[in-house]
Amino acid sequence: MMSDVQILIKKCEDLIEILQNDDSAGVDHWVKWFAQSISYLKELDVYGCRKILDAYGGMGSFNDVSLPDATNETKRKHLSTEIYEIAQKLIKENNANH
Repeated sequence: MMSDVQILIKKCEDLIEILQNDDSAGVDHWVKWFAQSISYLKELDVYGCRKILDAYGGMGSFNDVSLPDATNETKRKHLSTEIYEIAQKLIKENNANH
Protein backbone atom coordinates (compact mmCIF):
# COMPACT_ATOMS: atom_id res chain seq x y z
CA MET A 1 0.00 0.00 0.00
CA MET A 2 1.33 3.40 -0.96
CA SER A 3 1.73 6.13 1.63
CA ASP A 4 0.12 9.53 1.11
CA VAL A 5 3.54 10.95 0.25
CA GLN A 6 4.07 8.29 -2.42
CA ILE A 7 0.60 8.94 -3.82
CA LEU A 8 1.29 12.68 -3.89
CA ILE A 9 4.59 12.14 -5.70
CA LYS A 10 2.89 9.90 -8.29
CA LYS A 11 0.10 12.40 -8.89
CA CYS A 12 2.64 15.21 -9.30
CA GLU A 13 4.56 13.07 -11.79
CA ASP A 14 1.33 12.42 -13.71
CA LEU A 15 0.58 16.15 -13.72
CA ILE A 16 4.06 16.95 -15.00
CA GLU A 17 3.59 14.45 -17.83
CA ILE A 18 0.34 16.12 -18.88
CA LEU A 19 1.96 19.57 -18.75
CA GLN A 20 4.99 18.42 -20.73
CA ASN A 21 2.71 17.16 -23.50
CA ASP A 22 1.29 20.65 -23.90
CA ASP A 23 2.97 23.64 -25.46
CA SER A 24 0.98 26.37 -23.72
CA ALA A 25 2.85 29.43 -22.56
CA GLY A 26 3.96 29.31 -18.94
CA VAL A 27 3.62 25.56 -18.53
CA ASP A 28 7.39 25.03 -18.22
CA HIS A 29 7.39 27.13 -15.05
CA TRP A 30 4.87 24.76 -13.44
CA VAL A 31 6.72 21.66 -14.61
CA LYS A 32 9.80 22.93 -12.75
CA TRP A 33 7.71 23.98 -9.73
CA PHE A 34 6.15 20.54 -9.27
CA ALA A 35 9.45 18.77 -10.04
CA GLN A 36 11.08 20.75 -7.22
CA SER A 37 8.21 19.82 -4.93
CA ILE A 38 8.76 16.15 -5.77
CA SER A 39 12.44 16.47 -4.84
CA TYR A 40 11.49 17.70 -1.36
CA LEU A 41 8.79 15.06 -0.97
CA LYS A 42 11.23 12.26 -1.82
CA GLU A 43 13.35 13.48 1.10
CA LEU A 44 10.21 13.45 3.29
CA ASP A 45 10.58 17.21 3.68
CA VAL A 46 7.22 18.87 4.43
CA TYR A 47 8.40 21.90 2.44
CA GLY A 48 7.42 19.91 -0.67
CA CYS A 49 3.80 20.12 0.49
CA ARG A 50 4.12 23.80 1.35
CA LYS A 51 5.58 24.51 -2.09
CA ILE A 52 2.67 22.70 -3.71
CA LEU A 53 0.13 24.72 -1.72
CA ASP A 54 1.98 27.94 -2.64
CA ALA A 55 1.22 27.20 -6.30
CA TYR A 56 -2.50 27.75 -5.69
CA GLY A 57 -4.41 30.99 -5.18
CA GLY A 58 -3.87 34.51 -6.36
CA MET A 59 -3.22 35.95 -9.78
CA GLY A 60 -0.81 34.00 -11.93
CA SER A 61 -1.20 30.85 -9.84
CA PHE A 62 -1.54 27.30 -11.07
CA ASN A 63 -5.32 27.77 -10.82
CA ASP A 64 -5.03 30.13 -13.81
CA VAL A 65 -3.51 27.48 -16.07
CA SER A 66 -5.81 26.22 -18.80
CA LEU A 67 -4.69 23.67 -21.36
CA PRO A 68 -6.12 23.91 -24.89
CA ASP A 69 -6.75 20.16 -25.18
CA ALA A 70 -10.04 19.45 -23.38
CA THR A 71 -9.03 15.93 -22.30
CA ASN A 72 -5.73 17.11 -20.85
CA GLU A 73 -7.44 20.06 -19.16
CA THR A 74 -9.94 17.73 -17.49
CA LYS A 75 -7.10 15.49 -16.28
CA ARG A 76 -5.12 18.55 -15.11
CA LYS A 77 -8.05 19.88 -13.08
CA HIS A 78 -8.73 16.48 -11.50
CA LEU A 79 -5.07 15.89 -10.59
CA SER A 80 -4.71 19.47 -9.40
CA THR A 81 -7.57 19.05 -6.94
CA GLU A 82 -6.24 15.73 -5.66
CA ILE A 83 -2.71 17.08 -5.29
CA TYR A 84 -3.92 20.11 -3.35
CA GLU A 85 -6.07 17.99 -1.02
CA ILE A 86 -3.32 15.45 -0.27
CA ALA A 87 -0.71 18.17 0.32
CA GLN A 88 -3.12 19.99 2.65
CA LYS A 89 -3.82 16.74 4.55
CA LEU A 90 -0.10 16.03 4.97
CA ILE A 91 0.55 19.57 6.27
CA LYS A 92 -2.27 19.21 8.82
CA GLU A 93 -0.91 15.84 9.96
CA ASN A 94 2.60 17.29 10.25
CA ASN A 95 1.32 20.25 12.28
CA ALA A 96 -0.63 17.94 14.60
CA ASN A 97 2.51 15.90 15.29
CA HIS A 98 4.61 18.92 16.25
